[in-house]
Amino acid sequence: MTNIEELKESAIESCEEARDHTMGPWHIRSHFHQGDHKYICFCKTCDAYVEVNTKPMPNEIEIGGPAVAVDCASYLDMKGGDSDDTGGSNTRTSEEVASRSQNSR
Repeated sequence: MTNIEELKESAIESCEEARDHTMGPWHIRSHFHQGDHKYICFCKTCDAYVEVNTKPMPNEIEIGGPAVAVDCASYLDMKGGDSDDTGGSNTRTSEEVASRSQNSR
């Protein structure tokens, strides 16, 4: 099994170097079983996310999400423009992250 920090580093590298995202900080998405976590972070520009699963089931993957699969500008186009309706920063509170995490299931 791969170290969680290695998975996070690989995920960020894929998003930023291959897809031109600017990724924010990592958040724990949820606890499944004792010691099992999913980590999630969002692009500061377009809101695409990447998720790291520490113990995927046989039919799951360790790293996934739109930020790994789609270029930053392309994701904005798919969403129909600016991801920040308020004109402010894309910095999220832990409550917003938890809410987004529940909605992305």
